[in-house]
Amino acid sequence: IDVPLAVWGTANYQKDEAVLKKIAEECQGENLILGPVEDKNHKAVGAAAMGFGHTLITSSPIDVNLAKQVNILLENLGMPMDRVIIDPTTGGLGYGMEYSFSIYQRMRIAGLLGEKDLAYPISGGTTNAWGAREAWMSEKQAPEWGLRQYRGPVWEIINALSLSLVGLDLAMMFHPVAAKHVKEITAEFFGEI
Repeated sequence: IDVPLAVWGTANYQKDEAVLKKIAEECQGENLILGPVEDKNHKAVGAAAMGFGHTLITSSPIDVNLAKQVNILLENLGMPMDRVIIDPTTGGLGYGMEYSFSIYQRMRIAGLLGEKDLAYPISGGTTNAWGAREAWMSEKQAPEWGLRQYRGPVWEIINALSLSLVGLDLAMMFHPVAAKHVKEITAEFFGEI
């Protein structure tokens, strides 16, 4: 394929370690984006990424210091840091979005002001918007909220666009309609991407 391909695990660091190592080996030289890489699996997955020529997405639970820590661990391992993307995790709309927004903002500003351990592209699982009941609950359960077929994608769109305002570079999205609209809206602001 002629576009970047991300392979995302289950967030079970033991399973991810085994599977991502095997994928890295089988796809040598393809420069896949592998994740999530955490402090618990950074050695094995980092070594596989270095050995087989892949990029990594680090993952931390909405915490600036933990994000820095994983990057420092990878740098100490010898990982080329131009092949690292940060994913500080994304909360859904509401309180989770506000907290995510402030963490992304702090990370981006710190990176721009010279904090080398945070000066990386930022990825976000904007699809986490689907965790909110307002996105997935059926019309029978909550008829006042309108059609679910519109609500879910709208929540995901809002999640992606909100985080884009504070530095999101890569939005991991679930719904094709949401992804299409985010692409169209960002193209209006930044030109074709």
